[in-house]
Amino acid sequence: MKKIFFTVLVVGLFIFAGCASTPSEGVQKEKNLNQKKLRYDDWKYMGFGREIPEWVELAINNNPSKIKKLIPELAEAEIEVRSAAGINIDQAEESLLELGIPEGFSVYDSFWVRQGKSVEKPYIAVAIYRRLL
Repeated sequence: MKKIFFTVLVVGLFIFAGCASTPSEGVQKEKNLNQKKLRYDDWKYMGFGREIPEWVELAINNNPSKIKKLIPELAEAEIEVRSAAGINIDQAEESLLELGIPEGFSVYDSFWVRQGKSVEKPYIAVAIYRRLL
């Protein structure tokens, strides 16, 4: 029994040591996701295990050129990005709707996040609009 335990322990240490090598691209992405999770404590579909899409942070910072680079489908499209804040999900999404859909555009995608409870208007709703052809 002691030999089996010792063998399993040694093999486990080798496996653990092998995993502790330099960070890979996957680890870097995981690190970025964890930073987003620290900044946002709730988001659309969080309860279903969905992560925050990469474009959300770019939309909050109103950076459509980087969104176009990130989403190949939008690379050649004319897009507009809008965001609105609120004290709850409904208010943030309603404020976004009140801004209206730009004329000649349709909603490509939308999302919401919560920054944290200490912010006056913690919920942010964002949307990407794409010009209709």
